[in-house]
Amino acid sequence: MNSFVEDLEDESRQDFTEDESEDMSALNAINAPVAEIYLPSLPRHFRRPIYVTCEPSELYRSKEDCLRCIQNALLQSQWQRAAELMESYLEMLESTSVYRQQEASEVIWRIGTEIVQQHPQSNIDETNHFAERMKNLGVKKYLRGSLEHAFHLLCNGFLEEAYQNLFLAESWHYGELTAIQEKERKLIQGYRGLLDYYKWLKKKTDMLELAEDSYAGTSVQQEMQRLYQQAKGSLKELIKIPGVWDPFVICYVDLLEHYEENGEAREILYEYAYNSKFPSNPNAHIFLYQFLKRRGESRKTQISVLQILHELVPSHELMLEFYIMLSKSRKNKHHELCLKVIFAALDFVEWKENVKAWNCLAKQIVEILQNSDTHLDWLKKEWSSRKDWWPAFHFSLYLAKRNWQENEGLACEKVLVAGILLGKDSKYFKYIMHQGYKVMKKKTIRLKKFVKEHSWECSPYAAHLYDAENPQTPLRNLPGLCFDYCSEFHLYCRSAITLLTDDKHIQECCEKNKTRFCNLLNIQDEDYCFPDVLKNTDLNRNLGSVVADRKGCLQLCLREVANGLRNPVLMVHANDNTHRMFVAEQVGIIWVFLPDGNRLEEPFLDIKNLVLATPWVGDERGFLGMAIHPKYKENGKFYIYYSYQDKKKVEKIRISELRVSASDINKADANTERTLLEIEEPAANHNGGQILFGLDGYMYLFTGDGGKAGDPFGRFGNAQNKSSLLGKVLRIDVDGRSSDGKPYRIPPDNPFTSDPKALPEVYAYGVRNMWRCSVDRGDPLTHKGRGRIFCGDVGQNKFEEVDIIVKGGNYGWRAKEGFECYDIKLCHNSSLDDILPIFAYGHSVGKSVTGGYVYRGCESPNLNGLYIFGDFMNGRLMALQEDERTNKWKKQDICIGSTVACAFPGLVSSYSKYVISFAEDEAGELYFMATSYPSAYAPHGSIYKFVDPARRAPPGKCKQKPVPVKTKSKRIPFTPHTKTVLEVLKERLTTTQSPRTGLNSTESPPTSRKPASRKDSTKHKPEKPVKADKKQQMPQLPKAQESKAQKEKTLHASKAATSSPKRKGSQLRRSKKKSPRVPKTRSAAEMKTQTKKKKRMRVNLGSTP
Repeated sequence: MNSFVEDLEDESRQDFTEDESEDMSALNAINAPVAEIYLPSLPRHFRRPIYVTCEPSELYRSKEDCLRCIQNALLQSQWQRAAELMESYLEMLESTSVYRQQEASEVIWRIGTEIVQQHPQSNIDETNHFAERMKNLGVKKYLRGSLEHAFHLLCNGFLEEAYQNLFLAESWHYGELTAIQEKERKLIQGYRGLLDYYKWLKKKTDMLELAEDSYAGTSVQQEMQRLYQQAKGSLKELIKIPGVWDPFVICYVDLLEHYEENGEAREILYEYAYNSKFPSNPNAHIFLYQFLKRRGESRKTQISVLQILHELVPSHELMLEFYIMLSKSRKNKHHELCLKVIFAALDFVEWKENVKAWNCLAKQIVEILQNSDTHLDWLKKEWSSRKDWWPAFHFSLYLAKRNWQENEGLACEKVLVAGILLGKDSKYFKYIMHQGYKVMKKKTIRLKKFVKEHSWECSPYAAHLYDAENPQTPLRNLPGLCFDYCSEFHLYCRSAITLLTDDKHIQECCEKNKTRFCNLLNIQDEDYCFPDVLKNTDLNRNLGSVVADRKGCLQLCLREVANGLRNPVLMVHANDNTHRMFVAEQVGIIWVFLPDGNRLEEPFLDIKNLVLATPWVGDERGFLGMAIHPKYKENGKFYIYYSYQDKKKVEKIRISELRVSASDINKADANTERTLLEIEEPAANHNGGQILFGLDGYMYLFTGDGGKAGDPFGRFGNAQNKSSLLGKVLRIDVDGRSSDGKPYRIPPDNPFTSDPKALPEVYAYGVRNMWRCSVDRGDPLTHKGRGRIFCGDVGQNKFEEVDIIVKGGNYGWRAKEGFECYDIKLCHNSSLDDILPIFAYGHSVGKSVTGGYVYRGCESPNLNGLYIFGDFMNGRLMALQEDERTNKWKKQDICIGSTVACAFPGLVSSYSKYVISFAEDEAGELYFMATSYPSAYAPHGSIYKFVDPARRAPPGKCKQKPVPVKTKSKRIPFTPHTKTVLEVLKERLTTTQSPRTGLNSTESPPTSRKPASRKDSTKHKPEKPVKADKKQQMPQLPKAQESKAQKEKTLHASKAATSSPKRKGSQLRRSKKKSPRVPKTRSAAEMKTQTKKKKRMRVNLGSTP
């Protein structure tokens, strides 16, 4: 008997019509061969068949199981086991029809090729034998098989064999040439041209050795000319097709340049770089720049090319050349661009220790400060977007120690930049100056003098107003007062001082000396002293908004609250004042989490024996939905939505009602299950899964369109068919029964109750597969938005969308996907009148939307009104904000884990990639569930709580008092798995700090008065160093005075923060020698004049608009 592969080879060459194929399939199914078979294309020493027995009715399922086992073996590099399983798979196919066997040829090709190429006992001859036979399984795949075979030969160094393989494939022809085959043929030609180039290159090397032998040299030149013509023809045709052809373009240009066809080379490179039909490719501009540089083209032309490269890849190594080229120009716009280029390059971690780059930046800053006051705005503009994160990224104390120890040259370049931009009190500047003074005294003194004259110092008093969230910020007894206001305060209200502070020194000064008292409270920077700070629009414009970085990415943080869950698909609360959370896993288990974070050992409900769930990655079936009855506190009812398989092996979704146990409020009574609705699912995907109760008390159910792709069911698909329950938003009344025997009632105002062609349960239609919906609680004060239902509807090929559910609305699927047409005929049907999404995004942003919630909690008031959602596939978190004037929604990305913004106890800097669902607790705080491995049986799921670090509610305002719950089950304490930002930073500092660079135990660490305003904190990667504690940024008292009484501590802290109107730091230095002195009395007019003079001599970055 012929082998299975030989049968497929014979049958694949027959041209069946559709009817003949069906007849042949039926005939083969009846007369299926049963004799023992083998796969001769696999080497015999690979094979030892594993027989998988199964009932005839389970044949298809057994093949799927076998393929899954093969996949697991391949993933684990178990090549021998994969080969054995492949034999068993072929035995199963033996009993199927020839038509089915033809369909399996793709599987045999892919898996067999992987096994033969990776098996440790395989050799190149066996690979070639297998490839030749498999290429002929299906003639339509011959070119693709030839390409893969040639590529494998190239990777193993068999250039000549690969060339012959491509040559034969290029001449192959079967039937009418399709567009795909034409592209594959051109790709084959291109690879053949590439091999011709490599041969030409070898001949070129030989030519150098034979230069003196004219006869041999002539022969080599003729061979090079022949190879050149072959390669040129092949490569030219390929690179005309839009795509990324970097190696082919480089080889082609090298050939053209060698034969001095520079005009054609220039034309090819310009076309490759600037043709809009080609994808954006930084390498195309690099190739063009290098060509222009070799040809000695003008600087203007080279700058124009590098400018585009800068926009695409600002961290490219050519940016240093670009900077030098711009710095030699005489145009102001080039000098401004020059500054942008070097700043942008240093934004990236690979440039952090580039001495040349820091040298360039330092030189340009010095030039601007000394010669170009008009260009100071350029520097301010670049620094304003970096002032909140560069100090931690480049100028932390840890980096100062490491730079000085590892590369003194780097430290010397950076210290000038740090001193100018951050001021002479920055930690980096002070540490390097202290170390440099020992080894290069004169240079250090000159540098310190220059920085003292030109440094940009920020007000050291901003922290107490704009950094109240940091627990390290020292407290002030009284706010900083502007001098004029303080004089009026002392005149009319000095009797109230004893009520405002217990500081005896301040009280004494208030009674005896007005000027001395006002000097204690005075803040010289009028932008920050009270009441001027209330009038400063630049400082207050962003209050009440979430902090965003320069790209508009909202800076939020996370707190890990649960882990070790198996695909947590939802989290709901009972709204019974217990503040318990019910977390459901996809396998069919619901856990109870208590307000203190503990989980009960016994599950609330376990129906995994009923739920249809598999370990397959991405399987959409399982336990999918849960909703608590609005009167749960009285009736104990809740509802679940899950996939199951009936006795006839038909897959369905079931919505059931259950009750809580009468003896334990933390246990459900599984015996009380009452089925409300069952819907047959024609496919394994698009199962919907959301159920919830609206403010009207009715239950809303969200079903998928039935699965597969493109909703192929019926003339218009399930979603547009109102007589089907699939692809719909359903609304029912669970508190009663209908007259026709249904275990629920139809709400009388459902939109299609009077339509004989529609099911009365339908509330809205035209949805594809809505995954996670939520009800807006409404604004806490105005109740605006209350009752709106938001949903994320997963798209097909191009768009994901967010919708607000409208009664009777048609959401367009399958006519539309997002805002664009999917089914052209349906899309142009004017009777659709579909509801457009409030927001849609393409698959370049994400590929599977996960609907979220509108934040209405208490702890993070800036988030109020933001609809926060995510994308399952890439883990991206996003927010939508409604413009009340236009009713349009604006999207912003959410950035998590900034080491500057999230350096608070308990906050983490990372989360699992796959965002499964969102939730809110009883108080309205927002959470999301994610996993690192999206399998229903993988215990890698975690739950995270959103935290806005920029603004928290006042202490005590959001404190909850949960009703105590009696628990019969053991409590399992929560153990965090993810390290917090503070733990990560502390660990890095501990492990990387060298004893040689550490401070002596008797020395206090360098301090900085540079404030870290949290107005514009920017996203940072977790591995970047964080700023030092805020308490180190405020002036500190000498250790000699620490033993004084508590009142003296308060006095000196207040003085150090407010009393000195001169250079910052002078008071601190004097205090090491003697007690602080009261400044000389000056009039208010003198104070104003002195303040104006100082402001003209420095740039106050803390208050620059």
